[in-house]
Amino acid sequence: MDFKLGDDQLAIEVKSTDQVRSHHLKGPEAFCKEHPACRAVIVSLDWMKRIMEDGFEGAHITEVLRSLWEGMLI
Repeated sequence: MDFKLGDDQLAIEVKSTDQVRSHHLKGPEAFCKEHPACRAVIVSLDWMKRIMEDGFEGAHITEVLRSLWEGMLI
């Protein structure tokens, strides 16, 4: 995981791709196994906000930064 916020409530993985694939989710999968109550967000250059495998959320970097600034993620 690239960033952890709160008491491991939010885990953020950053990828410099516009197409997140299943192999990009290995870090979040391992972290969330150890911290089952965490919320995982995959930040990328993909403009489509989506729910990925295992319930991970995917969003464009600008959307994630806006949500963090507005206190909507944690």
